Amino acid sequence: MLSNINLLPQREKRSIFFVIVLVAILLIGLVGGGVLFLQYQSLLKEQDRKESEMKTITKLIEMETASLLQAATISEVGKYELLVNTLVELPIQTATILDDMTAALPQSGFFKSYNYQDTGTIEVMAEFGSLEDTAQYLHHLSYADWVQKVEIISIARQENGSQGLYEGTYAIHLKRDAFLRAKGDGVK
Repeated sequence: MLSNINLLPQREKRSIFFVIVLVAILLIGLVGGGVLFLQYQSLLKEQDRKESEMKTITKLIEMETASLLQAATISEVGKYELLVNTLVELPIQTATILDDMTAALPQSGFFKSYNYQDTGTIEVMAEFGSLEDTAQYLHHLSYADWVQKVEIISIARQENGSQGLYEGTYAIHLKRDAFLRAKGDGVK
């Protein structure tokens, strides 16, 4: 009997499963790489678009800032121009007013502060020797021909050693037409 003994190892047949798995892995790698490449290109385009948008917004902000500064400058100039025109049109003889207010002060009274507001109101703070002097000053001011209305804002007693002084704050509303008549009469 003859036996056929083959001592060489037999080659195994390659399985189709190995080839399919290898092809599937390669396809997944190629598809994944393609998707990553497309996303990278998309991100580059998005970055370029955002940079151009940022440049455009920066230019718009600069233009708006420049126009606002120019408008603010024009607005400030306009405000000052209006103020100057108002002051020219409504002359008020400050020296005359101060003379009349000083003449109305009692002998023991003196001014501490004087504030003129553009609305035609003068706020005066004065000190007096007695409460009667504060009332006398109010009375004299209320009958002045250039005063529309006088209000006492506050009266407070100030202790100064043995002598007590009264500090009165008055709001004097001016009659603007009295000054216009005075200007028409040629009085300055």
